[in-house]
Amino acid sequence: MNFERYKKTGSFTLSSGKQSQHYYDVKEAMGEPQNLQIMFSELIRSIPDDVDLFIGLEYGGIPLAVTCSLMTGKPYAILRKHENDHGMRKRIEGYQGKGNVVLLDDVKTTGLSLKFAKEYLEDHGYNILDVLTIMERE
Repeated sequence: MNFERYKKTGSFTLSSGKQSQHYYDVKEAMGEPQNLQIMFSELIRSIPDDVDLFIGLEYGGIPLAVTCSLMTGKPYAILRKHENDHGMRKRIEGYQGKGNVVLLDDVKTTGLSLKFAKEYLEDHGYNILDVLTIMERE
């Protein structure tokens, strides 16, 4: 997908802490249903047949996990960055079954958040088949 329409120019701090003169607002792009369809059509080529569950990272991975779930009939869950300090205090929200997982996020910059998420899920009994993003900055 071409994100030039969603490219912002200025001074931005990325999630990695690095500075950038450009920011691609992928979340804005995901706000349009036709863009989610395009993103899914690109993701589906990389989704293994034996996937049981999609897990989206909070926040950018959530629309992707929901879309993949709706289009494939497979369940989804959301992985929070941290446990809540209220309610059920869960870090994993949504579907609670385990199995073969495709982990989803919108943008990969350094890959650290995806690495930590993958390690957390593996430590909790999930089998990560693949980690997919819509855009890689570096």
